Amino acid sequence: MSKLSLLFVMILIGFAASARAGWVVENASGDVTYLSSGSLKEVTKEDGTSSLYDGQSGRLSMLHRGKKIYWQGTVKGFCAVMQQLLPQLEQKPAKPGISIKQVGNETIAGIATKKYQVMVDGQLQEELWIAENQELANEMIAFNQFGEAFLKCYPAQTTEEMVERDPAYRKLATRGYVMKDVTYLNGNMPVSSEEVVSLRQKDIPDSVVLSR
Repeated sequence: MSKLSLLFVMILIGFAASARAGWVVENASGDVTYLSSGSLKEVTKEDGTSSLYDGQSGRLSMLHRGKKIYWQGTVKGFCAVMQQLLPQLEQKPAKPGISIKQVGNETIAGIATKKYQVMVDGQLQEELWIAENQELANEMIAFNQFGEAFLKCYPAQTTEEMVERDPAYRKLATRGYVMKDVTYLNGNMPVSSEEVVSLRQKDIPDSVVLSR
């Protein structure tokens, strides 16, 4: 093999090692999420904040480029910070009645989804459109485990936080990826909405998904 051919092979090997198969998710807000090898990185368009959860090391990093605020550490360390910031409840609120049902199938950003309604004490609180894709679900395993640990950091203080801790609700997160999420006030007034406009598989360089 000539030196030139050997150099070409080494470049190809180096390129393959520096990129990994994953998913790129773009939201209507302009925020972008990268999923790759159990790691998740979110970049917020509005203020440039980036959050990274490294599924291999179990570490969380957050960076606000404009204000230059930076934090990195373990889930346990993050919980300690949250416990200092959040007020301690003297009495735990009563758990509401929570039910979840599938109400249809829709296509979001060209992806087939199942639509779920979350009812709280008989009123509609949230609608979720989930792309039930096993590859996506596998990419989210480590991040969902982080989410479970984070929710155990402090007691639920609102009805919404109680819903987030409900086992049936948590199970939805294991089905795939939420393509659209709408929350309601008083059962009929939308108060917030998030929607994916693009979801695609792509080789993602380590410099993108693991950089802060």
